[in-house]
Amino acid sequence: MTRPFHAVAVLMLGATLVLTGCQVNSHTCRGGECHVTTTGTGKTQSIDQWDVKITEIYADSAVFSVDRSRGVRIQVGRSVRVRDARITVTSIEGETVKYDIE
Repeated sequence: MTRPFHAVAVLMLGATLVLTGCQVNSHTCRGGECHVTTTGTGKTQSIDQWDVKITEIYADSAVFSVDRSRGVRIQVGRSVRVRDARITVTSIEGETVKYDIE
């Protein structure tokens, strides 16, 4: 009888993560450049000296805000200056965005 309970618990956890806009974030920084992997939108993350927020994710681009700036849409493979940061989007797979910031 524990199998149905486990299935319900897993489904409830998955629904909770979707509803809360769960973010998975990792980054490494060296010499003023950071490599970032993040999933989801809406949460401001402190990356080195910047507060970065992704507000929208598309198949080929994402919208970034740095230190509460206006959102800037950046395509995969492009580098764009947002406030005092230069962001290069390296890949987007579903809700996972990888980018470099310097």
